Amino acid sequence: MDNPWNNISLPSKDIAARRIDHTHPLDLFWATDHLGRYLFIFEFCPESTPQKISLPDLVGIQTIYISANNNSVKDRFILLLNEQNNWEIFLSLCNDLVQATRHSENSPQAIISILNRLDHWREFLKNNRPGLLSEEKILGLIGELLFIRNYLIPIYGVGQSIKFWQGPEGFSQDFNVKGCVIEVKCQSAAVSPYVKISSADQLCPQLPELYLFVATLGKTPSETTNAINLPTLLTFTKVG
Repeated sequence: MDNPWNNISLPSKDIAARRIDHTHPLDLFWATDHLGRYLFIFEFCPESTPQKISLPDLVGIQTIYISANNNSVKDRFILLLNEQNNWEIFLSLCNDLVQATRHSENSPQAIISILNRLDHWREFLKNNRPGLLSEEKILGLIGELLFIRNYLIPIYGVGQSIKFWQGPEGFSQDFNVKGCVIEVKCQSAAVSPYVKISSADQLCPQLPELYLFVATLGKTPSETTNAINLPTLLTFTKVG
């Protein structure tokens, strides 16, 4: 995974920035400040600012809103990563925001989309601190992300595929795809070839068709190239 912040020179003061994608309708930037910290910046005209902006409280990431002033004619919405060693997760979050706003017709709509996506990321990040995700939960999340990447995105695209994903919303099955439900299970190659069904509800959908998708994974040494991990799976598309 390429680090886009590596391509930005460290500024002596304030920030240095590079536009993420010139084909994107919004002014989105990778940036670094004079301390070398990584930022994601969205610039927009002051008249586009909603009357009330409730900034989400993200684990490991500062959310900042700066009104237009003498130094800038535009408002800025900024995400600032606290610890650089978490840059891969931060990049996945930023790329998700880029994709979620790619078809935004105006800045107010984009702001709402960004805040809604950050609410989902807030729930994910607060449960992703070291030691809080068990190996079983990590396997389950990897299985669902593999199903999205390998089977849904090639057919339906990123945005629609994410909408099919209902497991994070607390539903009994993981996916609801055009009238059928899919339950995803991921297991380690070191265990017996059986999957665990948490409750009878997982096998009793209200829709007429139910499919079970099972992925089996094995552990690899840390130096193995092209290995599967959560940060690379979260980056469904490469931007910039």
